[in-house]
Amino acid sequence: MGRILWYVSGEGDGTKSIRAVSRMTNRVTSTAKDLFKRNMHYGVYEWKDMLELDRAPESIVMAISFSDTELLPTPVTFKEANETLVASGRSAQQFQSSTSIDESVFVEIYRKGMSTKPLQ
Repeated sequence: MGRILWYVSGEGDGTKSIRAVSRMTNRVTSTAKDLFKRNMHYGVYEWKDMLELDRAPESIVMAISFSDTELLPTPVTFKEANETLVASGRSAQQFQSSTSIDESVFVEIYRKGMSTKPLQ
């Protein structure tokens, strides 16, 4: 089905970098109302949270399921991730939403994240 690279935004230590990878196990597109009904037993969102996302009940949204999450020992920085994308002929990203990448780009980012940096 695919893989997910988890980018952590915000301020502080460990942010602005790809920190983990997961295996996507399912992806469903439907109305906000329908997906909430189907997935509310997971307890991730309350209906008020969905409405705060500025979604009308009949808006089309996507829900994903994932498993086998691995934390990367070495965070891949915003700059490193974009250098990898550009080197492969892709545009740099802001990582504000999902984007599809080639397997070779995924492997390169994963390799960087699984490497260990020398002690200083």
